[in-house]
Amino acid sequence: MPKRIEIVNPYINIYDSSSYQCFGCSPHNKCALDIKFYLEENIFYGKWQPENRFEGYHGVVHGGIQATLMDEAASWYIYSQVGTAGVTKSMDIEYILPTRVTSNAVYIKVSEIDRDGNEVSLKTEIFHEEKVRAIANIVYFTFPDKIAKQKYFYPGKEAFYK
Repeated sequence: MPKRIEIVNPYINIYDSSSYQCFGCSPHNKCALDIKFYLEENIFYGKWQPENRFEGYHGVVHGGIQATLMDEAASWYIYSQVGTAGVTKSMDIEYILPTRVTSNAVYIKVSEIDRDGNEVSLKTEIFHEEKVRAIANIVYFTFPDKIAKQKYFYPGKEAFYK
């Protein structure tokens, strides 16, 4: 049986609840997406439960929310797999099928395509009900270790694992 490793959110212990309000990942933000991240058989993915409050058209997850899901999953890949902090440089999205608001979880898979200096190219895919719903190619600009730790409070790769 493959071992699934849950990626830990170390920022809960770094910031207090009033200053840690990330829309993607903060448990202190009542409007947050509350995505959980995992590593299983070298596959990095996020798991998210769609809710009506994230609709665009009736019953369909808003495209901006889908973009945020993919961007957030990519950033957690950078933290936990690349081992630094970074910012989105570019993002190219293709919406293939509507992602519906249902009781079934949405999965966001992240794959690394290339590293060139401080840039990491990633492919993210939203899967829902066993079909690819959206794909994004994202380029992240990553910070050198010293800057990631000093300016962005990056706690180190090991902090993302229990």
